[in-house]
Amino acid sequence: MKTHKLFFLAVFTVLCAASAFADSAAGKGYTTREYPWVMRSTAALGMGNAYYTKSDSKYAPFYNPAGLARIKKNWQFDLIPLAIGPNGHIINFAKDARSTDTSDNSELAELFKRHIGNEQFMSVAMYPGFTKKNFTLGIFAASQLNAQVANPVLPEVNADAFADMGAVIGYAHSFLEDKLQAGVALRGQERLGYRRSFLFSDFANDEISKITEKGMDNIGRSFAVLIDVGVIYNFSFEEYFNPRVGLAVNNMGSRFTQTKDIPHSVTLSGGFSPSYSVIKTDVVLDIVDITQRFHEDKDWGKRINMGLELNFDLPVLRNFFFRGGLHQGYPSWGLGLDATFIRIDYARYKEELGAYAGQNSDTRHVIELVIGF
Repeated sequence: MKTHKLFFLAVFTVLCAASAFADSAAGKGYTTREYPWVMRSTAALGMGNAYYTKSDSKYAPFYNPAGLARIKKNWQFDLIPLAIGPNGHIINFAKDARSTDTSDNSELAELFKRHIGNEQFMSVAMYPGFTKKNFTLGIFAASQLNAQVANPVLPEVNADAFADMGAVIGYAHSFLEDKLQAGVALRGQERLGYRRSFLFSDFANDEISKITEKGMDNIGRSFAVLIDVGVIYNFSFEEYFNPRVGLAVNNMGSRFTQTKDIPHSVTLSGGFSPSYSVIKTDVVLDIVDITQRFHEDKDWGKRINMGLELNFDLPVLRNFFFRGGLHQGYPSWGLGLDATFIRIDYARYKEELGAYAGQNSDTRHVIELVIGF
């Protein structure tokens, strides 16, 4: 078996360990109207994923590369970074599965029936890299699984899985006495796609591992070279009123032809960072995909994110960050700890899976642990 297939099988196994998801070549798989994405900042998700005029981290190339010019640290090297993001349904499924005798077909059938129609989601990502003011260089590997138990009469599991791997480099520069910041990022990315369906009989007869390994030959595989560009204009640097606007164009370049593509998008953003005494804040409003390149829908509610990050310049609280926001109309919140050799971020948010904001939300959690210096 080739190296890329071994990697995908390992990633897919990690994703499916809690819920034993898989599928078959004749199956339809599981799809949602969730907007496609590759790498998302956990800190940003705590802010409702409103980040395009902040972007002051290694994640800037996936939002607005101009944000690299806003980085305050001299340099940072993320050596061991891991982000895991389950949704509420897969956590509940895992809890129920632990108390189920999977060798008993009646208990297995009851487990399936309890979770009919629930969207199961899991993401796993690693993103080691070097970042300093105006520059970032890193490699990334990210996997995500969407699945659903369907058909109460003859239960089946429909699943879509993706694995993305690649390298990214970004650079930004400031002009006009730092009022204008412009950035560009380049990444090479390989995407593997795996969509299948499994019947209850496959689980009952313990055929999952055989079918999954055989299905590795049916993995879709595409490689693309993508470019992201962005600008941020700061109207003022006053302590109490410092508004800024930004514009970013993401995912330009070659296309993923054998897997689900990621269309290029244009995002308009605004923000400001008022501070008072020991209180420091960042407030951001994003309108994503203003040209409506995502053909899943035309709903503007799904395209609006807003968020707030709060930090206190006090000895006890200086390394802690408190976040909140609205993502596609749903509340989100998060916490962060940025210590000398360790960084931990947590976010709870909702993702819209339907055609318009408010139709079908999916509650998700993500925790990111980074060891570095």
